[in-house]
Amino acid sequence: MKVNLICGFLGSGKTTLLKRVLAGQLAEERVAVLVNEFGAVGIDGEVLRREHVHLVEIASGCICCTVRGALVAAVQEIHDAVRPARLLIEATGLAQPADLLAALTGPPLDAVCELQPVVTVVDAAKFTRIRRVLGPFYQDQVARGHLVLLNKADQAPPDEVAAVAAAARALNPRALILPTRFCDVDVKTLLYTDLERFLPAGAGPGEAEASRRSGHRHAAADREFGSVAFAEPVTLDRAAFERFLRTLPADVFRGKGFLRSTAGAYQFQFVTGDVTFEPAGPEVTTRMAFIGRHLDPEGLCKGILACVRS
Repeated sequence: MKVNLICGFLGSGKTTLLKRVLAGQLAEERVAVLVNEFGAVGIDGEVLRREHVHLVEIASGCICCTVRGALVAAVQEIHDAVRPARLLIEATGLAQPADLLAALTGPPLDAVCELQPVVTVVDAAKFTRIRRVLGPFYQDQVARGHLVLLNKADQAPPDEVAAVAAAARALNPRALILPTRFCDVDVKTLLYTDLERFLPAGAGPGEAEASRRSGHRHAAADREFGSVAFAEPVTLDRAAFERFLRTLPADVFRGKGFLRSTAGAYQFQFVTGDVTFEPAGPEVTTRMAFIGRHLDPEGLCKGILACVRS
């Protein structure tokens, strides 16, 4: 089966891209999706779940490290039970692509997987800030992509987007780099581009494999980050909850989930200080996850509970 790996840091737009792909832009293929989330409460799987798509979730860890065995088992099970023509893997934002590629191109998965272009989604508006904080770990995600989407390009001035494109080009000279808004890009460009176009001139299959496996290995990201999950059948005051999100410290990089509120049911996204809400179905219950460094689980949960409707 063909396998596309979708990488990118927390909140860059990977799930948005998958939603676009699954909305019908794929060719007539039998498709399976594997979603990995860092934390105990799965959110993206609920967002992506739809008819005619086989969806598998791995939570509570990063597939490149703590649950790598689960990745291998899940991919093998999908191949054997579903027999999809294509598998889309959405990696947690803390995954190291080099480790994932090693698993997908080494035994036993090399017998069932045909690697397709790796897509890296970058938050163009926050690229410089995140790169300054995370350094080599973040840069490796950009360097490993065959296609790099500079997403949220509409949220940054044109000269800043151009500077981000130049920085991405310096990290990854052979990548196809595309500025996007809501990952609005031709899916055929992403998923069906011939992998050989990204190889150095004259490179053969052996060199392609070496290229995928080469490069520096960095410390496991999930040793640096932590997650906090909250899932309680409570109704929140949306305005109070939004104020709470805007007071979170800088070490809380990402928050996402669903909430029942006094104003209705919502899905929310929190990315390094920015907050958005979208209406959700009436069956939604309050559940969410936060990811960052030096998290205070007790403080986060108390802050959420302080927003409960009185």
